[in-house]
Amino acid sequence: MSSKTLSLFSSDLYSSDEDEDLINTSNNHNSSLLSQPSEKPEQEPSSHLTQSNVQDPEQEDNNVLETSVVLSLCYQKGRLGVASFDSNTGELWCGETNENSLFEATEYVKYEVKPNLILVPSRTENSFIKNVKKPIEGAKEQVEVRLLKASDFAHDNSTKKLQLLEQVMMNDLPDRAETAIGEEPQRKNSIFDFSSLHLEENHQTVRALGGLLSFLQSNRLSYGEIDDVEVLKNIKTITNFKFDGFVQLDMNTLKALSIFSLEVHPSTAILSGRPKEGLSLFGIMNKTKSSVGKDLLRQWFLKPVMDVNIIQKRHDAIDFFNKFTMDVLDEIRENLKYVKNTKRILARMREAKATVNDWSNLYKTLYCCKNISEILFEMAENSKVDVIEEFLSSCNQPVVKVLQAISKIVDFKESRTQNRLVIMSGVNSELDNRRQTYESLDTFLDLVAQQESGSLPQDFPFSFKAVYYPQLGFLLVVDKTPEANNFENFEDHGLRFHFASDRSLYFKNATMDELDSEVGDIHHLIIEQETSIAVKLEKYVLQFQDQINKLNDVCAKLDCILSLTVCSTDFNLSRPRMVQEPILKIIEGRNILQELTVDTIIPNDTNLSECIQIVTGPNNSGKSCYLKQVGLIVFMAHIGSFTPASQDSVIGITDRIMTRIQSQDSISVNQSTFAIDLLQMKGMIDYSTPRSLLLIDEFGKGTLALDGIALLSSILKSFQSRKQPPRVIATTHYVEMLQYNLIDYKNKNIQFMTMDVHIDKSNNNEDQMLDEFEVPNAEDLVFLYKLKPGKIIPSYGITVASLAGLPDHIIHRAKIVADNISKGKQIKPIRENSKGKLFKELYEKFMALDVNQEQSISELFTFVKSI
Repeated sequence: MSSKTLSLFSSDLYSSDEDEDLINTSNNHNSSLLSQPSEKPEQEPSSHLTQSNVQDPEQEDNNVLETSVVLSLCYQKGRLGVASFDSNTGELWCGETNENSLFEATEYVKYEVKPNLILVPSRTENSFIKNVKKPIEGAKEQVEVRLLKASDFAHDNSTKKLQLLEQVMMNDLPDRAETAIGEEPQRKNSIFDFSSLHLEENHQTVRALGGLLSFLQSNRLSYGEIDDVEVLKNIKTITNFKFDGFVQLDMNTLKALSIFSLEVHPSTAILSGRPKEGLSLFGIMNKTKSSVGKDLLRQWFLKPVMDVNIIQKRHDAIDFFNKFTMDVLDEIRENLKYVKNTKRILARMREAKATVNDWSNLYKTLYCCKNISEILFEMAENSKVDVIEEFLSSCNQPVVKVLQAISKIVDFKESRTQNRLVIMSGVNSELDNRRQTYESLDTFLDLVAQQESGSLPQDFPFSFKAVYYPQLGFLLVVDKTPEANNFENFEDHGLRFHFASDRSLYFKNATMDELDSEVGDIHHLIIEQETSIAVKLEKYVLQFQDQINKLNDVCAKLDCILSLTVCSTDFNLSRPRMVQEPILKIIEGRNILQELTVDTIIPNDTNLSECIQIVTGPNNSGKSCYLKQVGLIVFMAHIGSFTPASQDSVIGITDRIMTRIQSQDSISVNQSTFAIDLLQMKGMIDYSTPRSLLLIDEFGKGTLALDGIALLSSILKSFQSRKQPPRVIATTHYVEMLQYNLIDYKNKNIQFMTMDVHIDKSNNNEDQMLDEFEVPNAEDLVFLYKLKPGKIIPSYGITVASLAGLPDHIIHRAKIVADNISKGKQIKPIRENSKGKLFKELYEKFMALDVNQEQSISELFTFVKSI
């Protein structure tokens, strides 16, 4: 081979200067040169840096551990300790709260955390374990509950594990390579103060943490670690699982008010395994565009805030964005669509598991954040809106530097083609030279083949091609013919057989050896160098992970605010006035869910300040709808949303929304429906305060009427007797409470309201109103769905039954029974007709039949023929 030809691939071309300082080059890169995604960016195919591993681009979080969220629970003497760890983000949450006999806090935590695995100490009372094993609301599959040995949760052992965790987190210093130029390494978790967990007071939290850490250490291989200490380094942040400062809700309230309504739909279950949100408040108000926005909005719904300042800031933001056209807001929301969960992306980068899809999503997230910041900067002017100020301060210079670095270094188009991370041309001269070499191989190898063929004798019977295969190097190829298979003199011409395929024979010779030595495995060298640059880029990006994640959090907040803004327009919502006092004054309130299912809805007022409201009225007149309406309006105000009521409405801060609307009935609970109802009422009595809102719908109907009347009147009396009673709305048909003065109707803390109806008397001969036992015809009864002051109105249950379509003979019989009861007459039984007697006699003969006696069978046949 000529020296001229070989010089094309001389190693001198690989003797360029060392890699440029990636940080400096990216910092000097003009932002105007950023590679702009298309208006609707395509998702990049995902692959590991050096290995193809394509996944569905729409599923940004698919590559997660099977047990990504582990929840540890400890319960003892009415206290619940909680600890959860998300292996995809490195976040650990822990906290402690009171627990009642229904284990409502446990059920609520399970629903909020959505764990893949639950850990419980084996020495725990059976009723708690049984509750933990109950399916999570809306979950497609049963979550595994694992009972661990009690020693893993022992307080002393748990304390030692926490001391080790604290030591690991405080001493876990980043590498010098991960530190920005001119900066000293900082402890990754030095800002966390373990004393903020108040572990000396929260013994169940300590035990739950100990059990969780024991599990992580015993399963360290699942987390890619072989050392107990190293697995603890996977914990990046510790956050207090707060139970205070939020409106207290339970799963019963979430269901009763239809705040969430998850349904496992067959088609969605097959396709994605994810439950489908049914008709619920969250379902209609979730207009977020990003996954992080949806997750945060769900948190706002699960934990409505009691801080007036936070609520007012959200209201202020909605007011501000409502000043702009929907086109302007849609421009922001269109960018939010491409914001992904950076905590999970950066967690995979820390583990060197980031895919091309991760890099693409991170780039699009930062790029769209930059677009949003430009729009918000123009919108803001002199207005001080909390979420805008947060966004503009978070989308700062370090974040822009990361965006510029990725834009300069990563070639996403080529990465999509090659299914691996490809570095942009111009980043590294040595890499560019190797690429140039690789790209010109075809032309060069044609020349090599000609030269090698020319160096062989003229009578050599075969022609050659020169090829290059990664990892195998340079080879000469001969077509696999019978002559070539039988030719025995290849070695005489310096050709060493290497391997054979179906169609070709492959050889090495001195020239190929020289190319292998001088040029090397060029493809492998390119990938190796690109991987090295990618690792440097990863370290650079991870310097700013706190800033990136903070910006991601603000994006989620902005997404939620814009979702509430769109809802305020779509559902005609108004801003309420929030006050600290326990006041509830709703003007022209509407049930936002009911409004979606009917053509017309009648608004109703509520004025409930430190008083009890007792609502009576006919069946089907709208009492339950009104009850839920009040609960939904108060709830919406506390998540920072506008409400379906007049802007003159005033809502006082509420610490609990408690309901007895839907009776819980489950085979997993060894209690009757009425017993569960009683426990719900007990919770209201035990935990309600003057700031609480209690919604009671027809309590007592699960037992004898006399017992129900006695219990309901006694419970309401106990609330009434308090110096500062909670705000209570109770619907009932027990008008006997009022007839027999079981409720002090003269007390100023009691309101008596009723749902109005109109009875058309034009078809009746009498002019007087019907008394409580008389039954109007179905066509004469008109429901007005309007709340008005009043005490006693008949239920008209029989008329409502007629409207519901029950058969006429049943309605007729019910009227006879009601009339006889009202007049004190004896109720005559329905006479059996002749056919009924015959069937009865046939039944008796059939039951007495002796199949072993022909005479008995013959007599039965004779009787049947006679009918």
